[in-house]
Amino acid sequence: MKKILTALLTLAMLVGVAGLATAQAKKVTVWCWDPNFNGYSMKQAAEVYNKAHPEVTIEIVDIPQQIESKIEAGLQAGGAGLPDIALFQDFQIERFIANYPGIFADLKAAGVDYSQFAAYKVGIMSEKGKVYGIPFDTGSTGLYLRSDYLKQAGVNPDSYLKELTWKDILALGKTVKAKINKPLIAYDSTDYQFLRMIVQSTGGQFFDATGKLNLNTPAVKAGLQVLKDLNDAGVLYQTEGWNNWVSAFNNGDAAGMVSAVWLIGTLKSQPANAGKWMVVPTPRLEGVAGAQNASNWGGSSW
Repeated sequence: MKKILTALLTLAMLVGVAGLATAQAKKVTVWCWDPNFNGYSMKQAAEVYNKAHPEVTIEIVDIPQQIESKIEAGLQAGGAGLPDIALFQDFQIERFIANYPGIFADLKAAGVDYSQFAAYKVGIMSEKGKVYGIPFDTGSTGLYLRSDYLKQAGVNPDSYLKELTWKDILALGKTVKAKINKPLIAYDSTDYQFLRMIVQSTGGQFFDATGKLNLNTPAVKAGLQVLKDLNDAGVLYQTEGWNNWVSAFNNGDAAGMVSAVWLIGTLKSQPANAGKWMVVPTPRLEGVAGAQNASNWGGSSW
């Protein structure tokens, strides 16, 4: 049901560009970054749309890294080569709307009923009564662990099906590393989202309400200490870039990772690992006001 709903909601956006495609080249180009999740959903939407409009070609292009940077470079160069539709991380959308007025289509005017979506998702893509996108996914996070690796390390996976602290994870990681020589957490050293997720678990951000950089906070300091402790103990499996990060846990080089619910499609893309994964609440940062066993990582919109 969720896949069907996603496809149909995305389809609403395709309808908005259908006139353009039909009148001109009969082709719609879409940029996104995960063939197992958002790319898969767009493919399903395209198949539904093509049943009614077989004359329109919908090209789905996988851009695994820095999609917003590529779009911004294209906009600054006059727009040549850019897609008709692109997936944006939610925290990037407001900047593009502000910096490039008139570039995006007002889909509210096209008739999309935004009362069906969560208000916070619609708000970030709205300005002066216009709405420039279609909400796609949210980024509720958790700690994913290979239960078979925990068993090999002499650990009962069921004992970790609860709310944990980062100190608990450090201790678990040391045990797994010592017993089976596997780092517990795959970590992309080129991305700051891991630290951002930790900071957000306390209700904090990298910027204050006025937009000023705000890194001298207890949450940021404690989060950096967590990363240092995990690294020093050999608990992190460091990679560079999205594809290498995904390979690290899909191939079993690491016993787990911290990520959001949207990663489940990527895990399911490896049938050999079926039944081996478990997920627990996001670890809590001790000693910081407002810290909880919950956070957000990403979330995107078309």
